[in-house]
Amino acid sequence: MIATAMYNFDKNLDRAARILGANRWQRIYHVLLPLIKPGIFSGMTFAFILSFNDVPLALFLVRPGETTLPITVINYYEYGLDPVLAAVNVASLLFLLAVIFLFERIGGSRHKSMEEANEPADVADIELVDVTKRYGDHLVVDQISLNVPKGEFVSILGPSGCGKTTTLNMVAGFHSPSSGRIRIRGRDQAGVPPEKRNIGLVFQNYALFPHMTVAENVAFGLKMKGTSKSETEIGVRRALKSVHLEGYEARYPKELSGGQQQRTALARAIAPQPSVLLLDEPLSNLDLKLRESMRVELKEIQQQLGMTFVYVTHDQEEAMAMSDRVVVMSGGVVAQAGPPVDIYQNPASSFVADFIGKSNLAGRTRRVRGRR
Repeated sequence: MIATAMYNFDKNLDRAARILGANRWQRIYHVLLPLIKPGIFSGMTFAFILSFNDVPLALFLVRPGETTLPITVINYYEYGLDPVLAAVNVASLLFLLAVIFLFERIGGSRHKSMEEANEPADVADIELVDVTKRYGDHLVVDQISLNVPKGEFVSILGPSGCGKTTTLNMVAGFHSPSSGRIRIRGRDQAGVPPEKRNIGLVFQNYALFPHMTVAENVAFGLKMKGTSKSETEIGVRRALKSVHLEGYEARYPKELSGGQQQRTALARAIAPQPSVLLLDEPLSNLDLKLRESMRVELKEIQQQLGMTFVYVTHDQEEAMAMSDRVVVMSGGVVAQAGPPVDIYQNPASSFVADFIGKSNLAGRTRRVRGRR
């Protein structure tokens, strides 16, 4: 039963907690245990019932003098337990836990000191230098280089399997590049875990913690940073106001519509004020009308915050409507990068021309020309 609960646990919830700054123990305590608690309770109840049936039957139904396995176990713990051995076992376990805890603390302090170092004034928020990712013999991302300046809205656009989500996961720290360098605010991210990168991420399925209210979801990242209670409350109110969700603080994710869940996920990601926000096709689960309205809201929020957005999508209209710059990927490489209108007017290849398509950009081109 416990194994079933663990198997059904959404791994994106663990990823969401990591990107919000939670270490291993915090993820277990705040996310994993509350969600598998029914499975743990059921497993313990089932084990108790089995043990209760097994021991009495063994005691009362066997002939005098015979020893069964349950009776042997009971006798061992009642009469044969060596206190020295027990003490050594407990001490060994405590020592192991202490070593793991210190390792987490030392690693966290090292990365924290790196974060607190003076940042160069003129540096890209994200820099990819010849980044490659292989899975065995399969080449997924092939030596891509990309600079994303502070405050820019960049969309990585491409068909399924082009490597855009893998690239996003490498920036987030969930995958390590096979070769090449990733820098965030000028700092090399080699060996830096997701919880130490000071970035936000909005997942495709939102990955909201189902056992937490909207306010608790939004407050999670602030609490993991050690923010005081009063500052956390202020941060939650500010984030919810920016996504127009005031009054929804006490609701649970299951009580929200798709658009409200998307807004909650966005508020949770921006509440800790990350340097960069990554968005992995966050509008793909919404209906067309809501998707179109959310495009406008996302761009307005990005401009209001002045935050760097890196948006992954396969939807050409989304990329063209929101982005300052579009990076078109194909077969693990960057086919073309530039402002949306430039890509439309001057495609670098037949693939780009065919993938973008005239019908998707005609309206935007007219609007851009009208503003000039």
